Amino acid sequence: MLGYNKAIVIVAKDEWAIVGVVGGWLEGTPSGYEEEDDALRKHGAYEEAHLDWIAVKEEYREKGIGTALIKKVCKWAMALKKRKIWMEASKDKVEFYQRHGFK
Repeated sequence: MLGYNKAIVIVAKDEWAIVGVVGGWLEGTPSGYEEEDDALRKHGAYEEAHLDWIAVKEEYREKGIGTALIKKVCKWAMALKKRKIWMEASKDKVEFYQRHGFK
């Protein structure tokens, strides 16, 4: 994603240590795989922004870092005129994203 001009990677740090990271992109898939792009088109999500992944070190969780990272990637997408931000989540993480306004 770092070499893709329609993507972003945001890092959270505690002094010099990386404690969290989030990645997003603006349309299609950074990988450019036809199968993935076709699935996004099928669901009307190709031209929308995507929250691709997020990770926070275990000892830094429950401190608002994940929330701050999600807000930053959403702010980035909205500044670039995206109306929706799509994401995928495992069943055990759905509640986390729902708390942040995802449906």
